[in-house]
Amino acid sequence: MNNFINLINKNSFLKNIFQKKNNIKIFKIITLSISSILLVWLHFSVFGWHFSTKTKKQNLQKYSKTLKVAMTNSSIPNTFKATNQKNAIKATNGEYIAGFDIDLIKDVAERLEYNLEIHVFDFAGVLTALEQGTVDLAITTLSITDQRKENFIVSKAYTQTATSMVVRKKDDRFKEIVENKKIEYKDFCQKLKEKGAPQKPIKFVTVTSTAAIKMIEDEITNKDDIKSHVKKNNELTSPPACFQDVLQGKSDIFVIDSYLARCACQKEDDLVYFDMTSDDSKYSVCPQGLGIFLPKGEKEIRSLELKEKMDKILCDLKLVTKDENQSLQDIIDLKEKRKNLTKDNDKYNQIDNKIKKIESESETRLKTVFDNHKDMLSKSTTWHQIKETFPSYLEGLKTTLILAIDGLIIGFLFATSYTLIKNSQSHNKIILNINKGTTYFLDTFFFILKGIPVAAQAMLVFYGIGYLCKDLFEIKRLYAGLFVLVLNSLANINVILMQNIKFLDKGQIEAAHSLGMNQKQVFFSIIFPQTLKRSVPFIIQQFITNIKDSSFFAIIGIAELSWQAQSNMGSTFNPILPFVMISCFYLSIISIANLLDKIFSKNIINLNK
Repeated sequence: MNNFINLINKNSFLKNIFQKKNNIKIFKIITLSISSILLVWLHFSVFGWHFSTKTKKQNLQKYSKTLKVAMTNSSIPNTFKATNQKNAIKATNGEYIAGFDIDLIKDVAERLEYNLEIHVFDFAGVLTALEQGTVDLAITTLSITDQRKENFIVSKAYTQTATSMVVRKKDDRFKEIVENKKIEYKDFCQKLKEKGAPQKPIKFVTVTSTAAIKMIEDEITNKDDIKSHVKKNNELTSPPACFQDVLQGKSDIFVIDSYLARCACQKEDDLVYFDMTSDDSKYSVCPQGLGIFLPKGEKEIRSLELKEKMDKILCDLKLVTKDENQSLQDIIDLKEKRKNLTKDNDKYNQIDNKIKKIESESETRLKTVFDNHKDMLSKSTTWHQIKETFPSYLEGLKTTLILAIDGLIIGFLFATSYTLIKNSQSHNKIILNINKGTTYFLDTFFFILKGIPVAAQAMLVFYGIGYLCKDLFEIKRLYAGLFVLVLNSLANINVILMQNIKFLDKGQIEAAHSLGMNQKQVFFSIIFPQTLKRSVPFIIQQFITNIKDSSFFAIIGIAELSWQAQSNMGSTFNPILPFVMISCFYLSIISIANLLDKIFSKNIINLNK
């Protein structure tokens, strides 16, 4: 009887074991299937969308010629990322860009009978793309300067923005000026002398790489009679950061163009602005106006032809006028002529009327932008900003995951092949020397790679290799970022695999050789499986590293999470919320990866028991 009971218990025990094993196996199969489906969907969503929209775009093209235009997406209201697709143009990275400059270049392209292809960069990337000739032109609140005229071909100025000073609403020192809306340069300097003090100077701030820097340094902070009463703080990388700097009291005045100042003060109740006026252009943040920039070099002849056509179109659009000799004159030319005339002169009135007509046309265009994008350009709550920008973060998340996963998988496959080469043994001297040469070259390359920051690697691949190979092929930004992550994953995983191979029991390898197994069989049957088990936690950590490193690719315009945060910061003027949002996404991904790491580590420990 006892034997029978023991047999039943034994059978039940074995049944439970097999049932548990089957359940685990089924769970693994389901998990693997779901992961594979998600991975395929993710690839189709990013790469499939790219190719399908490219084909669709080619079918919908109105003209046979295309104009490649470089611009930023954070120079609101001139160029900004729009949530409303109406009155906006879809860029190559999937974003919809709207604004004063977009409406203008759309009109220009229509009259030239060109299709538009919008390429979005950060400000430095716009100028780099022009220098390398990878785009046909750039229009993105670019101030015309003498230095830029030397480097690029520049159209007539299509507008000139006023010089505005953004201050805190509660700052009583500027209350009187704000009420008057404007102040002459000389009177402004006198006010600075009265309100500032050597112990507590009035602090100025502006954005990097803008014409405002020279104006502040030459005409305000270094001016003998007021320089002890004022101070220039270090420039910041974006307008939202400057606005926040003023709000927090770190700076007192943000010097910027009137378009941006007007937009910011509509969105932020605690900020106000006033214009600093002068007939002398050296006191302006936009002394020579805003222009359309075209590349020199190989494209110079085409650029000159385009410039001539665009100047005539600007005249047709009433943003440029003609003199009595039918020569084209922009608002800067007219103001220079008016400066040398007295108000009682008839010619003064003629020129003044022309200036007013151009300014009126610019104001009409600007008003159209504000009317078409009221939701974007008016004050909004935090919840509304989250609701409007959340879809863009999901798109950025997909791109981030694609970069991290593909970089890991492709890097792992290359690392496995490279590890096999490093561990291979051959009696053929030629093959042996080739293997030694290859490993020496790659080890040296990986050593150099580890000493270069990921952001610099991305710049070198996209701009450096892209420029050298521009006649052969065009490097897409996404592929440039993926290439960088593949190289880094290859280098890091190879080190992990080689270190874990060193810790394997040499006895089992020698036993396998004594049984007649060749080097390839030993590697794939004994060395690789055990090394892989030991390396899984480190490979998951490499995935986490890839997630973090992908944030550097915003520098070359890849629309991943970090890029989306910077874009949304420019359109919402909220420098905190976008980075809180992406921090939540990064934290979620990394927490899931760490959980998987613990599960795999636990399974490996159980397998080794």
